[in-house]
Amino acid sequence: MIHLALLLLTAASLACLCAGIARHQSALFGRALPAGQSRLLKRAGWAMLAIAAVLACAVLGSGYGLVEALGFASLGGFAAMALLARANRQRGRR
Repeated sequence: MIHLALLLLTAASLACLCAGIARHQSALFGRALPAGQSRLLKRAGWAMLAIAAVLACAVLGSGYGLVEALGFASLGGFAAMALLARANRQRGRR
């Protein structure tokens, strides 16, 4: 169960970090977000990554937990990248 929670948490965190970048906002939202919303998305992304690392360390131990958290962050990054590519393709079709 912890593995699913880590995967969802890291995927959501990296999606927030991606959405906080002005370059990707046009593909996701069709426009650039205000600076305050971009900062909020970036902070939320970093906070969720930190929570995932702390959660993994608390449940799995510090050594294995950090490795597990970084591994799921890689998978979450791939998922966020795939969703961004899909959004780009859909926006291009319109």
